[in-house]
Amino acid sequence: MSYAEQLRGLGFQAPEELAVGMQGAVYRLGAGKVAKIWFHAQERELRMLGELYDALHGRLPYATPRILELHRPGPYWVTVEDELPGVPLHTVAAPYGEPGWERARDCVVEVVEALAQVEAPEVLRRTAVLDETDPFRPEGMAWSEALTGLLRRRVERFGDQLAPVIDDFGTKIATLLELLGELKEPDARLVHGDVTSGNILVDEDLRPVTLLDFGLSTMAGDPVFEAAAARERHRPVVAQGPRDRGGVRRGVHRQARVRRRTAARLPLRVLADHRERAQRRPVRPRQPRPADREVLQHTRGHGVAVSMTQNTVPSGAFSTTKSASGG
Repeated sequence: MSYAEQLRGLGFQAPEELAVGMQGAVYRLGAGKVAKIWFHAQERELRMLGELYDALHGRLPYATPRILELHRPGPYWVTVEDELPGVPLHTVAAPYGEPGWERARDCVVEVVEALAQVEAPEVLRRTAVLDETDPFRPEGMAWSEALTGLLRRRVERFGDQLAPVIDDFGTKIATLLELLGELKEPDARLVHGDVTSGNILVDEDLRPVTLLDFGLSTMAGDPVFEAAAARERHRPVVAQGPRDRGGVRRGVHRQARVRRRTAARLPLRVLADHRERAQRRPVRPRQPRPADREVLQHTRGHGVAVSMTQNTVPSGAFSTTKSASGG
């Protein structure tokens, strides 16, 4: 049975395919409604997601998804939702460096700032992240403890695959665990976890009007985590070239410059606490190899970043990127 046939079995006679990704498929149903066919999610997860959507409704200056109906007409669960306004930012924004690209950057910064103002709803103390089943940060658990636990679990699960493709993998994990242990407890704010240009829908003036795809990495946490993850996802990709005489791959210095420029545009009130912590951090005697300096600089610069390799890593190991759907 095809996806469209499943929807026709629910009484939707002319479903129009909009997108198919790793998480599922999205169809326009007409009358302002869309259907999502979920390839992996089960009923309990989707009901929890619906509870999260309900808790977020009206708390951001943008439209957010709502689950109106939940069905299982075939092998996959299907949700029916409102079709939300706007088009994906990446479809209309100027590429990095071209005239007008700053408007897209400012759009992302605005969304990160708006999320930082929202207190995390109670349901996030009961939700999992990525492909895990237990709550990421139950009531009473510190932010640093939650992040450390997640990191240890991912390393236990994927470490054998990651170690051969990441230089000094064990040292980098140890450094990251040390940095996480230094974090002070922030206010529990709404962290979307996947602020990408595909999940931000904009109007004709490139103003954000809809924010999609909560759930996969949404958590109660520190807005600095959101800002760091968003910056990493929106930095331009620089091709890896041969090493120069100093042992650093050509292009690494360009990446560092781009990151410094982007950091200047991140919301000051989101990063103020992080910068204070960075200034207090003592200088470490251990010096990384030249090829690792940019990676470790990025890790130290945020204290929470989990993408720390220039190489390809196993899907799902540390990535919080989710293939887009309609919401």
